[in-house]
Amino acid sequence: MGKSTVSISHLRSLLVALVLVFEWTTPTLAATIHVPADQPTIQAGINVAVDGDTVLLADGTYTGDGNRDVSFLGKKIVVTSEHGPGFTIIDCEGTPDIPHRAFVAVNGEDTSTVISGIAIIGGEASLFSTIGSRYGGALYVSNAGLKIDNCCIEYCSAEFGGGLGMGPGAIVMVNRSTFRYNTCTSLGGAIACYGYPGGAMLSLIGVVISHCIAGHAAGGLYLESTTFSLDRTVLYANWGVDEAGAGMCFDSKIVINSSTIAHNSGGGTRDAFTFANDTLIISNSLISHHEGDSAIGIAGTKNVVLIECTNIFSTAGFGWPDSLAGYYGTNGNISEDPAFCELNTGNLTVYDNSPCLPGNNQCATLIGALDVGCVSTGIDNDNPALLPERVALLQNYPNPFNPSTTIRFFLSTRSFVIVEIFNVLGQRIANLVSVEFPSGEHDVLWNGQSDAGVASPSGVYLCRLRANGVTLSRKLVLAK
Repeated sequence: MGKSTVSISHLRSLLVALVLVFEWTTPTLAATIHVPADQPTIQAGINVAVDGDTVLLADGTYTGDGNRDVSFLGKKIVVTSEHGPGFTIIDCEGTPDIPHRAFVAVNGEDTSTVISGIAIIGGEASLFSTIGSRYGGALYVSNAGLKIDNCCIEYCSAEFGGGLGMGPGAIVMVNRSTFRYNTCTSLGGAIACYGYPGGAMLSLIGVVISHCIAGHAAGGLYLESTTFSLDRTVLYANWGVDEAGAGMCFDSKIVINSSTIAHNSGGGTRDAFTFANDTLIISNSLISHHEGDSAIGIAGTKNVVLIECTNIFSTAGFGWPDSLAGYYGTNGNISEDPAFCELNTGNLTVYDNSPCLPGNNQCATLIGALDVGCVSTGIDNDNPALLPERVALLQNYPNPFNPSTTIRFFLSTRSFVIVEIFNVLGQRIANLVSVEFPSGEHDVLWNGQSDAGVASPSGVYLCRLRANGVTLSRKLVLAK
């Protein structure tokens, strides 16, 4: 396949258009309805809400009628939790014979309808589903909009889209959320979007899709007639039984930016990601360690493909497929081992010598979704005289986090170390360590609490390390 003559800057306007469409607009809050204090169930809370209201869920597990198969009734409202998905769970208790999912948006809602800070488990969509038959084990959206923020969707199942199912006219934005261990019997282990004939729109920002399984193809994502944006997102260890472990896209407009797609597997054609008759733009992204013949499969005759500053790597040989080989070596595209810290455990941060880091590649940009997370010294730790004076504060993992995160740092020599946490006002809220450490790599855990044992609210925090006269800092995001 030859290169397109269409410029990257021209088609990148597609990403700008997606950002404008999905720009976050916070509804004007008119009232807060507490569940179960004010209303006994989630649906009861929505029933009395009006546009702009918030339905606020107390900590706990919500089950039974009124807490599943919930309809937004066309209202522009926010359904959220007090303390995040670690404390607020909807257990749909669905089965193939008696299917139940968490939410449906099919009454003309728009993207000011929001669900936030909720975990959804046990959802099921089947032939017996009264709405969106067979699509979306946890959520179904058609001819409507929805925003999903800071949610965790796990152990849900459907024929299409184990976690999220989308039909024609759907507009969905997913932000800072996780899809794990979802399954489907056909297409789209995590998400399936069938936009034909009117089209659909889907945006994923800061999302993790992992360990999802499709009985046929597209372990992560299945998209048809969809305008789709993937930004700062991770697809890891998903499986398509026949093909396309990460995803499969047809007749769609696709923008993949600053994302990591790794360790996905599929039988049959065994592509990590398959595209057919798509407009495809990939930039600053990493596609690596796929288990199969090809990282990307290109089919059809109407593809427009533009790629820059992207690393496609395979342990079995040259990572770039024949259909895209002409892009290798141009526009900053490479095929090098990304040097993951712990691929097998899902820690896809990279060593400090990774070619994906800004200082180590031609584009001077981060390739992939995750920054440095471990250090490769290449030095003799048994001879202190040969050690350079060096201190490194690595990015915490996970980030964003809830309720705790691990902070890693490296010392070239034995040093007295102080690690502190500050809020955005510059106030110190926690002193994690003030002790001497030997040389090497070390871990410190922050449980999200202050020195007084008070849980910190969601927000951005600063981790500051002082050692050997050096002061380093990293931003941490607590997302409840």
